[in-house]
Amino acid sequence: MSSPPAPQDAARHLDADHAWRKNAVPQMDRLERTLALLPQGVGSLLDVGVGEGDWLRLLAARRPGCRLAALDLSPQRLADLAVRHADGSEIGKHEGDVTNMPLGDGAFEVVSLLEVIEHVPEWPRAVEEALRVASRGVLVTTPYRETIQTTVCVHCHEPTPLWGHLHAFDEGSLDRFADRARISIRRIARREDPKLGLLRFLYRTLKPVTPWIGYWLEKRA
Repeated sequence: MSSPPAPQDAARHLDADHAWRKNAVPQMDRLERTLALLPQGVGSLLDVGVGEGDWLRLLAARRPGCRLAALDLSPQRLADLAVRHADGSEIGKHEGDVTNMPLGDGAFEVVSLLEVIEHVPEWPRAVEEALRVASRGVLVTTPYRETIQTTVCVHCHEPTPLWGHLHAFDEGSLDRFADRARISIRRIARREDPKLGLLRFLYRTLKPVTPWIGYWLEKRA
């Protein structure tokens, strides 16, 4: 497989994928179950890889006292992000790479990485950075025991991972961080919607349904 794309090339890919999802693919409903993994009383949270902003909107509504911010490699995603705190104030926005965040140590109580690390070539470095920026803990969700599939790129004729998923994860994948954080793990079931539209049906047909797993990494004192 060819070397990973440069950050600016990855950002352009994210912009194209973002536009397609925004117009064609409804958000899959995992956020309510994910929210249950987040402890009460969190005062500030940085979400990395913001997608459509649904997670941040849920937090703004359910955790109105939490200071929110977003970090994304794509400036277009940040520009499109229309999320405000419950009091109407803007959330913070930071452009940057998850493996080299432009933020200080302990800048936020919690850093969330929802459906992010499976896309990152050096995913342990992303978790390391999240642990550095978080003063309290890191929330990670990712597909569970996914079978990584590839296709051939029509442009470069190189093997290319479908949906940009480079890695598969299970219960032991984050054990390397056990000396720095207490790790809690939970399977996240998908709520089935009986009123599936044609676009969602096609999306799920083309992309096999996989279970998901959530990790809560509480930093050790």
